[in-house]
Amino acid sequence: MFGSNKSIHLDQKVVLVTGASSGIGRALCLELAHRKATVVAISRNTVRLEDLTSEIRSYGGEIEIFPADVRSLEQAEKTIHEVIKKFNRIDVLVANAGQYIRGRLKDTSIEQYRSSMEVNFFGALNYVKPVWNQMTLQRQGRIIFINSLDAEKAIVNDGPYAAAKFALAGLADALRQEGKEVGIRVTSIFPSRVDTPMLANIRTPWISSKLPVKSVISAVIRSLSGRKAQVTIPKMFASIVVLNTFFPHFVDWAYKMLEIEGYPD
Repeated sequence: MFGSNKSIHLDQKVVLVTGASSGIGRALCLELAHRKATVVAISRNTVRLEDLTSEIRSYGGEIEIFPADVRSLEQAEKTIHEVIKKFNRIDVLVANAGQYIRGRLKDTSIEQYRSSMEVNFFGALNYVKPVWNQMTLQRQGRIIFINSLDAEKAIVNDGPYAAAKFALAGLADALRQEGKEVGIRVTSIFPSRVDTPMLANIRTPWISSKLPVKSVISAVIRSLSGRKAQVTIPKMFASIVVLNTFFPHFVDWAYKMLEIEGYPD
C-alpha cells in the first residue's frame, strides 16, 4: 500500500473502476482493496481481471469483476444494474478507461477521432449516466474522472486524444455543479504523462518525465476525502496552465523547445 494517506479507510465502500486491468486502473484497484473497499473492476480483458481477482483475494480483499467494453452503453447499463442488485448502492465511480490516439490532422482519419471520443469521452459518460441516477437516489456519492493535462494544454500531435479529454473536462465541470444539488461530488484529476503500458512507446524529455503510477493513485485517494474540484499533477504544471491562458504563444514555443510532445521509442 502506498505510504501516504494511511488514515483514509474505505470499509465496505463500493467503488467502481473502469479500465481496471492494467496501468492506473489495476494499481488503483489494489490500493482500494488494501483500504478495505469493495472493488468493482471493469475491463474488456477477462484474463487480466481474473489475475487481479486472484491477487486481491490472496490477501483477503473484496472484488467483483465485470468484463465489459466501456464503449457500449448497453453493457454499462447492464453492469450497473447488476452491481446495484448485488450491493444496493454505489459509493464511488472512478472513470479511468482511456486510449491514447494521436497524430497530426493530415495523418489522422475522422474515424480515429471518433474512436478516441468513444473510449475517452463516451467510455466515461456511459457509466456516469446510470451511476448518477443511483447516486441521486442515495443522495450521496463521488465521481472521479481520470483526465489528462492534455485537457488543459494540448500537445502537438495529440489532437484526437486532447479533443476527447477537453470534452470530458467540460462534462465534469457541468456535473460538478449539478451534483451539489443532489449530494454528488465530482473531481477531475489532470496528470501529465504517466508511466503506463498505454504510453510505453513514447519517450519524453527529462523536464516532462513520465509520472509514476503511484502519484495518480495518491491523488485519487486524497480526492476521496477532500473537496477539490480539480487536481493537476505534478503541481508545477498548474502554473503552466495559467500561463497558457494569458501567453499561449509563449507556452507553445516553450513546449516545442523542450520537446514536450515526445517522440517514438
